[in-house]
Amino acid sequence: MYFYRLLDVLREDYPATAAILGEVDFYNLITGYLVEYPPTEPSIAHCGQHLAKYLRARPQSGKKPWLADLATLERAMLDVLLAPDAKPLDDATMKSIPPAQWPTLRMRTIPAITILELNWNVSKLADAIESGHKSRKPARGACAIIAWRRNDHVFHRKLDNPERAPLKALAQGARFDRVCRIIADEVGEPGAAETIAKMLQRWLGEGVLMLVQSSAWRSRTASGR
Repeated sequence: MYFYRLLDVLREDYPATAAILGEVDFYNLITGYLVEYPPTEPSIAHCGQHLAKYLRARPQSGKKPWLADLATLERAMLDVLLAPDAKPLDDATMKSIPPAQWPTLRMRTIPAITILELNWNVSKLADAIESGHKSRKPARGACAIIAWRRNDHVFHRKLDNPERAPLKALAQGARFDRVCRIIADEVGEPGAAETIAKMLQRWLGEGVLMLVQSSAWRSRTASGR
């Protein structure tokens, strides 16, 4: 009965992987997986943490070489669902900060976010399965996929190329002027300002940033100026 409990948990954690494989193949996959990776944590929430690694070494991966990337995305979605809460930076707060302070602002990505470096664009595949649409083989090619949580819902999408470097810098708490410099180096000076504005608006709308207040802005806020 314990095995079937774990099977049910893993089916819930990896619904797209289970849908692609079908009932019998998913059962066989989990049987072999649990033999090689038996649970070692008190909580069964961790029992599937090595499934993507296991899939990469399995013969069936030759027929569906993107399956491990799909499992990687699904695991990431679970991890961000369980990640700590944080108040995201929104457009209204950003506009309330004097523009002269923007270059020295430090922003970070929220805790409930991850950037995946994958070999297949499995984001659209996961969306198709979740919505009940017919799934297609994902496009092959190195790509970055972002997964994040907002209002208890997990989202994911492929990152546009200019987004990867600045988001990684933001994950480390980069100052806004540093982020702008990275974007300008990516797209070139002529289109930098427009690209920076579009990216910032998108990130604010998605709720993936949080503010680490600069001392100057913090003192102005505290004094009411």
